[in-house]
Amino acid sequence: MFTGKITMSQAGIVCLFSLLVVFAVLFALVGIITLTAKLTHKEDKTAVREEKPAAEEAAVQKPKDDSQAVLIAAAVAAYLGTTNFVVCSVRTVSEPESGWERESLARQLH
Repeated sequence: MFTGKITMSQAGIVCLFSLLVVFAVLFALVGIITLTAKLTHKEDKTAVREEKPAAEEAAVQKPKDDSQAVLIAAAVAAYLGTTNFVVCSVRTVSEPESGWERESLARQLH
């Protein structure tokens, strides 16, 4: 394309053209990735929406009486060393399914 010495204007044209090519390829990749994501996750969203409420209902159970709330409030008071707090609600959740969940719960307690 260029023979001999390259001037600054020619170098600027090459630089601008190179930038345009790079950004055109980047936008094409973004479009391809977005299209692929929409095509692959279209079916998964409906399945997750149907399963989520059933999982939440099974995981959360309301206590049968206030004795659990009283015991939990006493345990929290003993742990914190104070009685200046309010227990708004108490609910029972299912056991953690994975080691990651168990480790997270253990760290929250300490």
